[in-house]
Amino acid sequence: VRLDQILSANSNHNNTSGSAVLDFIESTGNVDITAARFLRINRAPVSVQSSNGSVTLRHGGNGVVPFTVGNASVNGTAGSITAFASADLTPTRAFLESFVQDNISILTSNPVAILQNFLDERPGFLSCLGDCVSLASNSSEPAASFTSIGRPRPVLQRPSLIGQRLTEAVIRLEGNYANEYTAYLGLEEESFPEPDLPKIQEDLNLVADATGIRPAIVYVSFVPSGGEPEQAAPGNPVQRAGAHPKDEGNWLGHLPSPAARAAQPDDQLEVILVTPGGTPIRKSLSVTHEQVQATATQLQREVTNRSRVGSRSYLSAAQQLYDWVIAPLASDLTEQDISNLAFVMSPGLRSLPVSVLHDGEGFLIERYSVGLVPSVSLTDLRYVDVRNSEVLAMGASDFEDQPELPAVPIELTTIAEQLWPGDFLLNETFTPERLIARRQEKPYGIVPLATHGEFNAGQIGNSYIQFWDGRLGLDQVRALQLSNPPVELMVLSACRTAIGNEEAELGFAGLAVQSGVKTAMASLWKVDDIGTAGLMTQFYTSLRDAPIKAEALRQAQLAMLNGEITVENGKLMWSGGDIDLPPELVALSPGAFDHPFFWSAFTIIGSPW
Repeated sequence: VRLDQILSANSNHNNTSGSAVLDFIESTGNVDITAARFLRINRAPVSVQSSNGSVTLRHGGNGVVPFTVGNASVNGTAGSITAFASADLTPTRAFLESFVQDNISILTSNPVAILQNFLDERPGFLSCLGDCVSLASNSSEPAASFTSIGRPRPVLQRPSLIGQRLTEAVIRLEGNYANEYTAYLGLEEESFPEPDLPKIQEDLNLVADATGIRPAIVYVSFVPSGGEPEQAAPGNPVQRAGAHPKDEGNWLGHLPSPAARAAQPDDQLEVILVTPGGTPIRKSLSVTHEQVQATATQLQREVTNRSRVGSRSYLSAAQQLYDWVIAPLASDLTEQDISNLAFVMSPGLRSLPVSVLHDGEGFLIERYSVGLVPSVSLTDLRYVDVRNSEVLAMGASDFEDQPELPAVPIELTTIAEQLWPGDFLLNETFTPERLIARRQEKPYGIVPLATHGEFNAGQIGNSYIQFWDGRLGLDQVRALQLSNPPVELMVLSACRTAIGNEEAELGFAGLAVQSGVKTAMASLWKVDDIGTAGLMTQFYTSLRDAPIKAEALRQAQLAMLNGEITVENGKLMWSGGDIDLPPELVALSPGAFDHPFFWSAFTIIGSPW
């Protein structure tokens, strides 16, 4: 039997996902398997078989993560478990606590305690961690023994409630935010997966393995100065005022909603970091909700004011927010080699341009790619490489009741004819019906929409995307059928949001969820038309090589910041070449686009990957 991963629960461990992954176990004697955290045995229809002995499986679910016979995605077996003189355990059965049936035992306790007991019973086992030497078998050992793969020596800690409380805090936040979005977007009756921290970390590991980029999730929230927010009592869930009753099986109805307790001015900032491995990291700061919100509003005011382009008046607020949100996590991010940050934000901060946060020496995007996730529970975290997708680029330059976007034809033709395989539709052909029809003919995976979009206060229908023949309310976006076949990336390149308004923020941050796409990219405010064409041209150039979408946006933003996207001698210049501009556009161009006004508005929403 090969034990692929032996892990400690040390929050600083940064190499592995925390699961022991096996294929199949068959023995004529006793089978005794111990995993430090979770155990996955992947073969079906039979995963574990002992023809003349017992089966004992030990895992670190600890009453929080069940062991499931019939599902090996996180903690369990894909098939049945059979042992001598014992009834088979057949799919699908889940065991939260320890379970014994005749000669089959599924045991769980604190993962560190499991590993410590395992090592105490096998002196000298650690000596093989670096050498991958099989354990010597003898009569006292089970017939199915172990071969370990090389890992650093685990750092063992005393079992504590810290990890469990942090897990509960993450699940509480997920429940709060998911309730908030589903209520606003009108999706309360839809089924979404229950938040599962081990599965989240497993997904982060899969992204890291597939892309070479180690991602992390940053939860930014506020808690009472005295401790945890009030939670619903078991069996008496807190319901959002005016919410529709939930089905008994819908987990969203059994978690506290934000309406149960809105953030108070004196609530204190709390930041939780979830990485691919180890216990989440929580930092509580003695800074209030009122202070953070005021500073965020100041930053937004300074960055979005075009009259201040050329000024660095935004730096004070940008540095203060960095000190509060990022600096407390800096050493952990460095130690775990994190290079992508997905922010799950509290109400009021979802329109914060996090890319402009500044450590005194550089912007956040000079070190990390970033994105905005409404709720991990509402987001498809699975990685798909978009580089094999085709583009259907659509937009309009002229509107009856909206300002012109004269650079749109250049943007669309450059994307669809020079940078990416695909097609484009402009002006009269830019209609919802044409979008649906073209995607039925070909499953375009990337859909740029170069048009106006507004995320406004009030009901979801107040927000819209402008097509040639009219406005499509955000409440009608699902009619575009962007989830069938699935769109990996939708881009809105001329949006603006009622910054600071919580309802408008819900529409903006919930765009990917509402439209049914995996990832959306949009601007928080309306920026320069030619600058947008330059950034989009660079983005699609970078997307050809970048391993994840957020990294392609980062490279485009850095190109603007570093003066690589400019207008010179009547040409729009970017790293991949240049485009001739008509004289009327040259006259409108500011020339340089290095100020955050031009690049920090653009945000990846939903999956950053």
